[in-house]
Amino acid sequence: MKTSLLLGLLAASSLLAGSAQADVDVHCISQGYSTSSEGRRLYTDAELTLLVGDRPNRDGVFKVWSVQGHINVGAIDTLPPLNEDNAYFAVFNTPELRSNPFYRPRKYKGYLQFPGLNATETTGLERGVGMWGTLLVQKRLNNRFRAKYIFKAGDHAGGTVHLVCSIQQG
Repeated sequence: MKTSLLLGLLAASSLLAGSAQADVDVHCISQGYSTSSEGRRLYTDAELTLLVGDRPNRDGVFKVWSVQGHINVGAIDTLPPLNEDNAYFAVFNTPELRSNPFYRPRKYKGYLQFPGLNATETTGLERGVGMWGTLLVQKRLNNRFRAKYIFKAGDHAGGTVHLVCSIQQG
């Protein structure tokens, strides 16, 4: 009896150890056009590196352990190259984001919502006013997947940056 109980505990602990959360290195880029809040084209140059937990905690919350990189968004109808006179430049160095377990999407179904992804530094148009927003990441982390950054910048700019992401093999 004691032996079978001990074997059961060992088997359960090995199953739990096998299901421990793993962190996944992700690289996301956007080079081309994104969408303004009015549906117009915004030229975008973005590159973000994320460290993502691959499963939720017991409260159903996923974590992004870090976000580093940049998002540069041109003013409406701006053509490349982007510069400080025609674009918003944002740098990100965010230590942690938590998913919103109560997110009920109407448009981006199949995505997790990570509110509070705010730039740590901004230059370009309306220098220093800021860029802030929400990161959406597809729930299924395949080798290639999509993410969205829904943002506001300055007093009046905003839109959605469409990102293509890939898992980096370590």
